[in-house]
Amino acid sequence: MSKIPTAEEYLMEKYSLSYDEMSSNRSEDMIEFAKLHVKAAIKECIESAPSGSSTDTVSYEDVVEALKDCYPDKNIK
Repeated sequence: MSKIPTAEEYLMEKYSLSYDEMSSNRSEDMIEFAKLHVKAAIKECIESAPSGSSTDTVSYEDVVEALKDCYPDKNIK
């Protein structure tokens, strides 16, 4: 899995800022940052979901279907 940046790393890279130049008034950027983390978390859950032929195990397809829309972007504000 690729490394997801911290909020500071994300803003510093996006705006080529030093730590001292960062502003706390970048709410749109923080929303975008949060969306990156949510998507990465969902992807990780899907990729690490157990699957198998046992009746006690949920199918991989069911896991993907349940997780893919579990936290829509519209909820990240």
